[in-house]
Amino acid sequence: MKENLHIIAKSNFSFCIQKGISIDIQWIPRKENEKVDYISKMFDFEDWGVTHIFFNFLNDMWGPYSIDRFASVENRKVLRFNSLFWQPDSEAVDAFSQVWTNENNWLVPPINLVIRSIKHIIACKARGTLIVPKWTSAAFWPLIFDKHLIYKDYVKDVIVFKNTDGIYEQGSNKNTTFGVEPFGSPVLAFC
Repeated sequence: MKENLHIIAKSNFSFCIQKGISIDIQWIPRKENEKVDYISKMFDFEDWGVTHIFFNFLNDMWGPYSIDRFASVENRKVLRFNSLFWQPDSEAVDAFSQVWTNENNWLVPPINLVIRSIKHIIACKARGTLIVPKWTSAAFWPLIFDKHLIYKDYVKDVIVFKNTDGIYEQGSNKNTTFGVEPFGSPVLAFC
């Protein structure tokens, strides 16, 4: 039914014939295969990240970072990371299920998790670097600045990146705002 899968199956079959490998194919009813079927339909709509050059710049300044809290095996910036779904080498699924204390956390969360990230780092009395776009109308803005545009007490240092070329990179989702050049607003890094 799907030409691309048919081509892959034919290629595998040809390889097996050439190498003298026999394959026994077995059909498994969907009812007995629900977990695998569910996992196969998972898609990370927030699959984007920052470039290694951008990460290395901040890692040299405020690092070394000990863990990447919102990553995948493909876009992690340090060996230790937390992911949205189970992934090889991920220390945890759901960064918020972890205690962030005693770590230097690298935080590039999806926009809908910025508020929760700020609240979690405060609750854990942890440290780290948070990367967000400079969107003054965003719901997270009051958690970073007070009404006089002075940084909150827990913000120790800030860098504003007006030129955003080379900061974000796309993952498998080509329809995301992040990773598409040019990115339309400045980017903030908070320590």
